Amino acid sequence: MAIATERQNPLSNGNANALLAAVVLHDQDFLKFSELIFRIAGISMAASKKPPVSRHRPSVDVLFRSVAKCAGRNALGIIMTGMGDDGARGLKELHDTGARTLAQDEESCVVYGMPKEAVKLGAVDRVLPLDEIHTEILRALQGAR
Repeated sequence: MAIATERQNPLSNGNANALLAAVVLHDQDFLKFSELIFRIAGISMAASKKPPVSRHRPSVDVLFRSVAKCAGRNALGIIMTGMGDDGARGLKELHDTGARTLAQDEESCVVYGMPKEAVKLGAVDRVLPLDEIHTEILRALQGAR
């Protein structure tokens, strides 16, 4: 998950209550879905038949890298329960732009793979239980760091 408030986003159209959600679709099968999102959210998206990244398509690493380029330090990146390391390197790139980054803690994860790898890379500012992550999302939307 990666978000940036319109207030903080340089791509803003002035609607302070809206969110920029960077979505990268990495598989042609999702093209019709991406067109629907484009019309609803006004966000440009592209489907691709490129090779998998981190053995995945779509890839969380690709998502976080896109957010790093589009929103940079104005984003909030969150990596949650999941197997493997997809997303860890992309979250590190997002973190290195100055964005705030969170990971779900081991105790509340079904599988503590993706968050664990992100923590090992130094990509995470805070590790939180699942039931506290929403509070940090709300703080980010209010502009708190």
